[in-house]
Amino acid sequence: MRITMGDYDLRKEDPNEKTYSVIQSWVHPHFQLTPGTFSNDVALVKLDRSAITPGIAPVALYGGQATFAGQACTISGWGKRARTNESMVLNEAKIPVISNRQCSAMWKRNPDAIIVPSHICGFAPNISVCNGDSGGPMVCEGLLAGVASWTIKGCGTKSPHGTFPSVYVRVSYYIDWIMNTIRANNFV
Repeated sequence: MRITMGDYDLRKEDPNEKTYSVIQSWVHPHFQLTPGTFSNDVALVKLDRSAITPGIAPVALYGGQATFAGQACTISGWGKRARTNESMVLNEAKIPVISNRQCSAMWKRNPDAIIVPSHICGFAPNISVCNGDSGGPMVCEGLLAGVASWTIKGCGTKSPHGTFPSVYVRVSYYIDWIMNTIRANNFV
């Protein structure tokens, strides 16, 4: 497996673009590919070399208790911009974080969807993660608060069933697993 960082336009090589080999990966031991929750949808990878360059910088992990509800956070990814249009450039948007209670209430129309404490949700009309955005960041106040996990088929905002929030993995929920995995496997 390889990971490319520093890319903006998939049609051409960008000056900051670097490709790395994954030498090891760790999927959360309790991950379940269950539609509607995707429990413990988090993994880590170890690269063949440092990814910190003048054009690539890490984002700090958030391990605190803040929910970020009501704050506009930045999301990005190369996912579809509509049901059929694949994006060739990195898309970025601001999306307000909503409380898990509000997120759960909005998902009640879909009986398979269950919002749990390990989720963080974002919602705004016409802003949603879509196919190809999974694993993308939700950055709040310069901290990695979430990682894109799932939404409804049709990319959240254009579903015939209404509009639904995008669901992210809440990084703070997994901070102990992340840090223990890093320490146990001699990262850095």
